[in-house]
Amino acid sequence: MTTAGMLAGFVAGLALQPAMVLAAIFLATFVLEDAAIVATGLLASRMLVDPWAAGIALTLGVIAGDLALHCLGRWAASLPWVRRQCRRRRTARALDLLERGWWQGLLVARFVPMLRLPVYLASGLLRLRTPAAATVIAIAGLAWAPLLFLASMAGGTVLA
Repeated sequence: MTTAGMLAGFVAGLALQPAMVLAAIFLATFVLEDAAIVATGLLASRMLVDPWAAGIALTLGVIAGDLALHCLGRWAASLPWVRRQCRRRRTARALDLLERGWWQGLLVARFVPMLRLPVYLASGLLRLRTPAAATVIAIAGLAWAPLLFLASMAGGTVLA
């Protein structure tokens, strides 16, 4: 049996267990977020997964991953080596900039490639209040994930 055949068999087996599919979608956002959203949108366009459930799993995965980055930054702020690095001139300047416009920075980071990791980690390093950061992160995730998911579904429908 070929690799493609084995993968198809695995996916077909998962299709019989919708909760496992949704869990896989949720977890996939932690590995390759945008790829998981696009792939799930394509699957939903062919009705291989329930679009509503898949969209919710994606959105929750995106928000959970972003909050995890923020919390990782908060934890890292307690490490002496990290605190020393944050006092360096260039790092301190970047952190100061984010601190002044923290909520705008969190929103922009969601939509601009390559900014999420450093900005969400920095929000934790700055010890921004987690409830406030979580609110902005959730709003951005609630906009981004469904938008990309629906665009992928529409693209999958056109390609079908």
